[in-house]
Amino acid sequence: MRYLAFWVGLSLLWGQGRPLWRTFSEEDYHAYTQVWALAQDPTTGLLYAGTNQGISEYDGQRWQLYPTSSLVRALAVAPNHRIWVGGQGDFGELRTDSLGRLYYASYRSFLPKEKQAFGDIQWIFVDAQNHVYFIGTRGYIFLDGSTLAIAPQVTLLREGAQLSGAGQVGSEVWVNVVGGGGLQRLTASGLEPVRGGGLFEEKYVSAILSTAGKVFVLTDEGTIYVAPQGSANFLPLKVADEKYLRDNRIYRAAVLQGNLLIGTLNGGVLMLSPDGRTLERWTQAQGFPSDDIYALYVDAVGHAWVSHGRGLTQVLTALPLRLYTGGAIEGKITDILPVGAEVYLTTIQGTFKLSAKGTVTPIPGLRTECWRLAYLQKHLLVATSQGLYDITGGSQATPILPNQPFVGIVPAKNDPNRAYAYGRSGLVLLRYAGGTWKSDRTLFSTPVQSLVEEGDYLWMGTPTGVLRYNLATQTLEATESDLGLEKSHFYVGQLEGRILAQSGQGVYVFREGTGKFELDPELTRLLASERVDQLTSAGDKVLIRTRNGVQVLTLSSEGFQAQPLLGGQPLSLNALGRRPDVLRVQEGRVWAGYKDELVVGQFTLSPQGLPPTLVRAAILGSDSLLWGGRFYLVEKMELSFSQPPDKAPEVPYNLASGRLLLGWVDPYGGLAPTQFRYRIAKSGEEREWTFLESGGAIPFADLSAGDYTVEVQAIAPYGLEAPAFRYQFRVLPPWWRTTWAYLLYGIVGVLLVFALVRLNAARLEARNRELEAVVRARTAELQQSYSQLAAAKKDLEHAYEDLKNTQQQLVQSEKMAALGQLIAGVAHEINTPIGAISAAAHNISKSLPQTLQQYPR
Repeated sequence: MRYLAFWVGLSLLWGQGRPLWRTFSEEDYHAYTQVWALAQDPTTGLLYAGTNQGISEYDGQRWQLYPTSSLVRALAVAPNHRIWVGGQGDFGELRTDSLGRLYYASYRSFLPKEKQAFGDIQWIFVDAQNHVYFIGTRGYIFLDGSTLAIAPQVTLLREGAQLSGAGQVGSEVWVNVVGGGGLQRLTASGLEPVRGGGLFEEKYVSAILSTAGKVFVLTDEGTIYVAPQGSANFLPLKVADEKYLRDNRIYRAAVLQGNLLIGTLNGGVLMLSPDGRTLERWTQAQGFPSDDIYALYVDAVGHAWVSHGRGLTQVLTALPLRLYTGGAIEGKITDILPVGAEVYLTTIQGTFKLSAKGTVTPIPGLRTECWRLAYLQKHLLVATSQGLYDITGGSQATPILPNQPFVGIVPAKNDPNRAYAYGRSGLVLLRYAGGTWKSDRTLFSTPVQSLVEEGDYLWMGTPTGVLRYNLATQTLEATESDLGLEKSHFYVGQLEGRILAQSGQGVYVFREGTGKFELDPELTRLLASERVDQLTSAGDKVLIRTRNGVQVLTLSSEGFQAQPLLGGQPLSLNALGRRPDVLRVQEGRVWAGYKDELVVGQFTLSPQGLPPTLVRAAILGSDSLLWGGRFYLVEKMELSFSQPPDKAPEVPYNLASGRLLLGWVDPYGGLAPTQFRYRIAKSGEEREWTFLESGGAIPFADLSAGDYTVEVQAIAPYGLEAPAFRYQFRVLPPWWRTTWAYLLYGIVGVLLVFALVRLNAARLEARNRELEAVVRARTAELQQSYSQLAAAKKDLEHAYEDLKNTQQQLVQSEKMAALGQLIAGVAHEINTPIGAISAAAHNISKSLPQTLQQYPR
């Protein structure tokens, strides 16, 4: 019964809240006027808005305006991605030029002048075969959009008849012809009556819808007619808000999630079930920007786009979250607790009860700071700055411990009749007896700001440290100094059986082996935006709040890790891209408080697929467009966002810098910024991903010559990765390294060699001539020298003879002289001893007689 009451209450509350939405102003979509028509490419998610200035395209990151020659009143995107446009007395399409840029091309001139009186195009419908119906006020145009040839077929109404209202019924297109038979079926060759359609011959129809096996015809006067599909019996639908529709008049309508979404001229938007019940109302009274509605459109995911007097609003009806906001909730939300069919909230200004009908009621007597709620033994307790109170029933606050400031309540683990209340007054043991909760005793009188019960111990985080209280001995067993901590402001919590302590220095983990806390750097990083005493459990998982949303904390062999997915599914709150102030998961639902706003919804998303990442433009330098984001495949008659193999552009070396503009349409609303990652790799290289922290543009510069591949990928705020996009281009080498340059170098080299050969040949020839002249001169000189030498020879011969004769004479003379000298020498040699002998003989002859006389006789 408790679960049944919870789900019934949640369903009722879901109906009272509103979907989330975001609004684009006229400045955003660059039109400065209201939007008259909307269409989306279901494959890429690109949205097109028709205005008086032209067509604004939204790629999830930016708006781009494409001017048109007429005021745009209708849009449609065909399966082959061709964008068809209808305007005042004109029709055509957004075509793609050779660079991939869009421009408007009018096809009115293809019609004979007598066929151009089709009026203003108000609706465009395209079937699966790319057949296009342009529906104007005075006729319609059929066009085969699968061929290149423009051969429109025009059907004009007779004089006095007028088309009002159109819609698709199955595979057929119906229109209402005022003054011409009522409901008609369009064909390529003309109009065919719809059975029972004569009822509307004099009625102005705003829309024709088909859903739940029924056809709904909505008239501008506010009446809705319905008939089973295939039936001719149209009857007025009993609508709860019929008077409201009559007073505000129906202007536009669409089918949303099987229901009728109706836009009125001045009463906002109503959502009706097929049986006429009002499911929702989006008006200024409910916080919607405007009540003046101009266009409605439901995109491929199921979000509603509403054009109104203040711009364009995307209503995130496909996002499984609802928002409750209003002045009744006062102050920042501090805790959320669903109880049965009601939800209780504490804020810094009181405690409030949110009923299943969506009304908010403050709990009397609690206009103070209220911090925590606890549902124990079917009693609802609240800890406030004024004391501890029992607010069961939500009508009054019964004091348990008045005039004592408390910040939290923790149930005892092993005894459902015990609980602990803590705050600036200390730690108090509560006991349930006699149908009420009462104070049993004060366990600790020092301020306590967080509490964990584990086994026989109470771990307390205080403004000065961490304390451990022994429940068995009822004594304080250890202080922060005993536990290896310094005095500081601490919170305590529990994660995967571990006791955690957190201060401004980081997160500490208690180690049983040492009996001390140790700083854990990884948990310090992961819990930078979370308090350890406010960890949220979701089944066997633990959730932590981060700067951009919520993460699932898991423990693996590599330690603690945080990720945005749970069982492969993203968490729905992460679509908001904000850190919730309060988080609670109960019965598969998530509740979150953002300041004074309450968000409730499914815990996870179930996306059916994400649109691809897009490169919207490649820009060289500051503003030179290389590629405009599309390829037009003439042979297939379709626009393509994937680059064909033969479409890689070539970039001059001196222009190889610029940026790539990225696009990605978040199917869940784009409330949070998209993160992109990219890598630019030269052919044959491997590169790691680079994350783009903000913005939707990738810069590139200083690229050398070669073939490059750019790979980009969008990562949704809720963690899913979109299909990547690959874009290839080639950076041409500088002119001095091109093939032509090398060919020129070869030609110049050959010419240089030829010139050198010719020059050398000329030089050799000249040298040869010089040598010949020298030879001739030398020959003449030699001949002259020879003659001179011959004459000289004769002279020499005569001289030689003379010399020879003279020589012989000289030899003879020499001989005679030598003989004379010899004879003289011989004579001298003979004369000398002869002279000596003569002298000696003379002397002897003179002295001999005397000597002889001296000898005796």
